[in-house]
Amino acid sequence: MDFTDKISLTDEELKTIKSFNFIKQLQLINISSRMETTAISDYYRAFQQRSKWLRENLLNPQEEIDYDKKLIDDWDRKFDLLADECENEPEDKKRVNGNKFYKKFYIETKPRVFIRKQFEESYLILGSCHMLSNKFKIGWHSDFEELLKVKK
Repeated sequence: MDFTDKISLTDEELKTIKSFNFIKQLQLINISSRMETTAISDYYRAFQQRSKWLRENLLNPQEEIDYDKKLIDDWDRKFDLLADECENEPEDKKRVNGNKFYKKFYIETKPRVFIRKQFEESYLILGSCHMLSNKFKIGWHSDFEELLKVKK
């Protein structure tokens, strides 16, 4: 574990990251600024940790691919619940449901999907989820693809 401390960003770095897709996804569900700051830190820490492991040959690229697939599979099962709840709901209710979904499954109880059995750090799990949401592989709002004009 190389990135134990939360990452603090400069105002310029924060300005840049506000344009990232995972931030747009969090904004769709009205996440608080405190939770957004934590998500940014997790994103950067996970990105740096995974990059370091790959550079140092401590992580096989296929392991990284397989890990992402497991996270997507975990999300997909949970997202079905959100999609069912949001069917025929107005936009404001979808935002509220997305916010509850994110908090319930990604803050209160984190995915139990680990890149390695001995490495269970929350920042890697949650940051990896934000990395996937940055690529629109997962999302927190039932209509994230439509609202963010994701091309399939």
